Amino acid sequence: MGRVSFVLFIGLGLMVCGSACSSLPDLRFDDLDGGLVVEGGPGTEGGPPGSCVPSGSEICDDGIDNDCNGQTDCADSKCDAGFRCADVPTGWTAADFAPSTTPTCSSGTTGTDLSIAAGDGAASCTCTCAAAGGACANGNFTLNLSSEATCGVAATTGTVPKSGGNCTALGASFAVTTHAKIAPVVGPTSCTPTPVKVGPLTSGRLCQAPRFGGGCGASQVCAPRPATGFQDCITKAGKNVCPSGFSKRSSAGSSATDARTCTGCTCASPTACAGGSVSLYGNTMCKTAGGNDGAEGIGSSCAALAPDMAFTATHYMATPPTGGCGVPTAPATAGGTLTFANDRTVCCQ
Repeated sequence: MGRVSFVLFIGLGLMVCGSACSSLPDLRFDDLDGGLVVEGGPGTEGGPPGSCVPSGSEICDDGIDNDCNGQTDCADSKCDAGFRCADVPTGWTAADFAPSTTPTCSSGTTGTDLSIAAGDGAASCTCTCAAAGGACANGNFTLNLSSEATCGVAATTGTVPKSGGNCTALGASFAVTTHAKIAPVVGPTSCTPTPVKVGPLTSGRLCQAPRFGGGCGASQVCAPRPATGFQDCITKAGKNVCPSGFSKRSSAGSSATDARTCTGCTCASPTACAGGSVSLYGNTMCKTAGGNDGAEGIGSSCAALAPDMAFTATHYMATPPTGGCGVPTAPATAGGTLTFANDRTVCCQ
């Protein structure tokens, strides 16, 4: 009698409930003693609650194990080709950075073109002394070859460029006789001070992803791999000190107002060019040993060559004279400021 009453009670209850109970779960009776079982719960169809439901191939930046292989985002080898685990301290964002060029961003990231200065953008200057009207270390020697002691009678002359100490072919062959000299190189007539601003502005590009995945270690995110030409960096709005491990700092913004100045650079008057020499050789190795012909150390004064120096010179070596413009007599002084619109800091390892 108890079983019949229970079934009757359930039947009457369902009839009374009607449409008001449409939200109830589907019920079935395994047997009268087994109780009610809820069907269609969360997870894989027919599986226990909470089990993984495959949704397709692994998506590397959504924090989900899409293919249900137990490996999420960067932990899955399927993400190795296009993603990597990037170190990102708290408060910073992973970014790909090209400080002086604008290459194409990697797939899935958006590029922003920026004005960029190395470091904190503070003014810094150097001072150089540029030669005007000639320079001792540049230009050409004029070679005089003669059979008499002044190198002025029946002289053979030719131009010998600086060789930087390397064995170099002459533009024309010279018959070496008894005496030789080189005319001094014309030095500068003045030295112009040139202050140079250190850390000039450049145009670069920053690439950022809209979101990042997991599957990495602590303080890391799964981010797209940088495209060719980019560095693996982090960024943060405003002026900031780079976190530990990120030693290369750049200041940047959508535009810049550069009011930095360099003043006070001065130079002394130039000194005359002195020294320098030319050595002539009749071989491609610029050697005198083993029967090879050579006339070495030809300077600015006419000097007698060794008696056996009658040969045709095809190669030479030359060293430049010293002198001209020296070091600045006063350094450049930096001043002014560099400001950015929408400024941000970029730090790279």
